[in-house]
Amino acid sequence: MKSGLTYTLLALLFAILSLLLPAVAVTTMFAPTSDPTRSDASRGESPVETLKRRYAAGEIGQDEFDRRLDDLIEASSDARDRPDAESVERRGARDAELDSVQ
Repeated sequence: MKSGLTYTLLALLFAILSLLLPAVAVTTMFAPTSDPTRSDASRGESPVETLKRRYAAGEIGQDEFDRRLDDLIEASSDARDRPDAESVERRGARDAELDSVQ
């Protein structure tokens, strides 16, 4: 076996890396991942703003945007207490939201 400063330093480096790399791997496995829903809430975005942002980024398509926007509008208004004329108003609100995105 060869001895010398170079080989000793290489053996020391190998020993340090063999102990350090598994510790780093375990740490990254248990590190929390970013949650997009939590980051939206922490930004204070309303659901409609989040929906607009996702549509503009191309994460969702036109049909999905329309469906989710209709769901949000229905959830924000009490549909049971409103007459049928209000459904026309909801449609107008949805179209206004859609126009503001484009």
